[in-house]
Amino acid sequence: MADFVADALHNFYNKATTLFEIVGETKNLETNIQKLLELETPLQLIKDADRDKIEKKLKNAAVIGVIGERNCGKSSLINALLDCKVVPQSSMTCTSRIVQIKYSENPYMCLLDSSGEEEKSSLTSISGDSKESNRILKGLVVLKGDDRHDEDLVSQVVEIGLKHNLLQYGAEIVDSPGRNENKTLDKVVDGFVSQKAIPVLIYVIDGKMYLRPADRATIQYYKEHCPSTQLLYVCSKVDMDMKAKAMDDPSDDEDDEEDGKPSEPIIDKGAQVLKQLQEYRLLDDQSSRETYHALSVKEAKKDKPGTDNHFVKDFQTFQQSLGSCLKKCLNDSMLDAVQTLTNCHANWLYVFNIKQGDIGKEGEEMEEALQTARRLEKKLFSKLVEVLDSKKQKVKTFIDTALQDVSKDLKGGSEKMEIQEVFAYNGYLSSSDVLQKYGSKLPRDKEFYRLHALAYEVRNYIINTMMSKVQNGVSDFLDDVAGDVWPIVIETLEVLDNPILQKNLQSVYQFTGSNTDHREQTYKSLTRLVNSMLTAVKEAITNKLHKTYGVLVMVETSLQVHKKMRKKEEQWQNQLTTDLLSKLNASKLMTSIVTVCMNKMEESHSLFAASLREMDILKNQLQEQRREHLGTVQSTIRYQLAALDVRNRAIEYEITKGLVTVGDQLYDGVGNVHRIEHADHQWELQHPEQYVVTVVEKKDTSWERMLCSLHYASICKQSEHLLQIKGWIMQQSDVLHIVTEKWDSTLDKSGMCGMTHQDQEIQVALDVTMGIQDMHQSGFIYNNLEVENILLMPNGRAKINTCRGKFEVLREKAANVDIHQIGGLLLWFHGARSDQISPESTFRVNRPHTCNARIWKLIEKCMAKHKTITISDIIRELQSIIRA
Repeated sequence: MADFVADALHNFYNKATTLFEIVGETKNLETNIQKLLELETPLQLIKDADRDKIEKKLKNAAVIGVIGERNCGKSSLINALLDCKVVPQSSMTCTSRIVQIKYSENPYMCLLDSSGEEEKSSLTSISGDSKESNRILKGLVVLKGDDRHDEDLVSQVVEIGLKHNLLQYGAEIVDSPGRNENKTLDKVVDGFVSQKAIPVLIYVIDGKMYLRPADRATIQYYKEHCPSTQLLYVCSKVDMDMKAKAMDDPSDDEDDEEDGKPSEPIIDKGAQVLKQLQEYRLLDDQSSRETYHALSVKEAKKDKPGTDNHFVKDFQTFQQSLGSCLKKCLNDSMLDAVQTLTNCHANWLYVFNIKQGDIGKEGEEMEEALQTARRLEKKLFSKLVEVLDSKKQKVKTFIDTALQDVSKDLKGGSEKMEIQEVFAYNGYLSSSDVLQKYGSKLPRDKEFYRLHALAYEVRNYIINTMMSKVQNGVSDFLDDVAGDVWPIVIETLEVLDNPILQKNLQSVYQFTGSNTDHREQTYKSLTRLVNSMLTAVKEAITNKLHKTYGVLVMVETSLQVHKKMRKKEEQWQNQLTTDLLSKLNASKLMTSIVTVCMNKMEESHSLFAASLREMDILKNQLQEQRREHLGTVQSTIRYQLAALDVRNRAIEYEITKGLVTVGDQLYDGVGNVHRIEHADHQWELQHPEQYVVTVVEKKDTSWERMLCSLHYASICKQSEHLLQIKGWIMQQSDVLHIVTEKWDSTLDKSGMCGMTHQDQEIQVALDVTMGIQDMHQSGFIYNNLEVENILLMPNGRAKINTCRGKFEVLREKAANVDIHQIGGLLLWFHGARSDQISPESTFRVNRPHTCNARIWKLIEKCMAKHKTITISDIIRELQSIIRA
């Protein structure tokens, strides 16, 4: 398969491995906390249900199913994808059991029972003797005669372990028996697909036979019963027309020239099948570009140097589309898993930001903060519901328009629908509504089952057309909702000033923008919320339309009218179409759509409330512990939680933003900072030369501090005085790449120590102090205001390097630590050192001769043992000095 697919699988495998490691470390930390704090009540950093959800999401993310009518070319396609003959091929009916192909260092084949356990004596190694291995495999895969109807036998699964680079990173390929051969096989296949929740399903259509009614019925079934599965369509055998049947044997790899017959004109079967899919509204023009492919596996294998074989190019295009589809499924699954883990960490990160000795007061403050969060989220929820409710008329309008379009499409067109008598009868015999009412006493009226088949054809046409139109309308509708909701989101996040509670609210409601940049974000930050709603609406509308029709009752009524009034066949067909359309009610469909969106909001509302309850329970448990127990382990726990969160979010950044290529080292090799060679467009770096990558390795002494700093820096409010962090990725588990804006130099390298240019000195001090104020407003102190952590930017202003802080939660007089260090910065400008001056000691330093009286007075206030000055006071004084 194309390298693109293998690369996507490899990347997913690495991320999944990392995520499983984070889950494991989270569980270990949970045990350590339990022991260290001597908690009697068990605590869970990650619930078993969340862990199971993550595991299931990741393990099934790379499953590719192949399905279709019997002898349509499924096995040939799988062998072509793997570029080797794995599953048996034959011109006769072949596969009778589901075949799972997965990776194994030691190739094997075996038979699994319905519970997934290996059948005794079925395990066989695949050796170098390919003929013997093929014979044994064929014996497992192919059943004959009555065995093909035995549910116990056909429900067994053939598992093949294969050493193949495509399968190496967790991918599985599933081959299935042909559809519509018998009910037993169909039941087994349908159950397997639904239970496995296969993300990508390739439906193979036999190009020789075009799109048959049985194909349409199968596609319709999976569209309705597996709405979250991505369907790809392959029209096979497009190199042959109906008269070339004798040349269709997949085992025939010889040149066709030996047949001695002149080649006949080739019918464009691919175009014909595509037209059929579109006519029956199973595909639209837009989706067909990526999801439909006309192929000849046989001709694609004849890739000879120097020839222009379009079949080879078509197959390569199909591989690329499959890769794109699979990559999207992998990323969606990974993001869901990451989000689940983020929510688990958020609660604990909030509660463990408690300073030793303040537990009683902290409990009161935390309770107040949680109450505020509940009030604000409830207000946000009410506003969301209000906005959705106000859009009802818009929803009804686009549904009315869709109904009118469907009616026009069907008007006078139902009699053109071809109903094959055999298919009509078979469908009628297997229809659940017919069997439920009549049992074994089935009506044998030819007109009855033809009308029954027509009713389902028209019904499916309506459902598919309505789904396509409603999906487009709902997408526009939700974009409109997002535009109206976003100002409410911004207001809520800004009033809810605790950064960790902000993060928790964002993750629950699936706001993709972090609170560090929510001012600059548009409604696009609600993309994931909109997409999740769209998926829910799709499932609900499909279900609604599916249940709208009592097809059997309508057929009986229509047939009675037909016989009584002696109408022509086309007249009662048109009447049936009109009756079916009349069953669709725009108001009811509108209610369904809005209700689904409301339910999605209610789900988020409940999840946030449950999250706050967990925080409250944890807070109460911690308050019961002896302070010395909490104090001795608190910083360690907080670091470990922050590190897990940073690693988890590194996966999210890589999925949503992509990769960054590191270039030459900058700043004379100080700090391991590099220019950006290349960044994927999702990083939105309009001028990459204005950004840099800081590379930190696990062996570096700054590793732990950097991880902790990144966590706190990422939840600080965005500020023009703080270094802008665009994100970070960890392509290797022990190397961290942090993308930030570029700076000219650090303050210690600027030559400003001992300078006499007071205006520059005061402006830098003002920028730094305003940055500290922004951190305090986010609820943290920086606690590491060293001159090497102050950055001078290209515009001449200064910023604080937020990647290098020693963040602590802002409590009571904690701000004095940063105030003291601001005083030390002012001293540094005049050549004096303050690193030996403790905030608790009395300030005894002589005034440098370069320092004027007004600045010296400010320094004394900042360095005083008992401080009365505030950050706001310092800013006002520095601004006054600049004006003077």
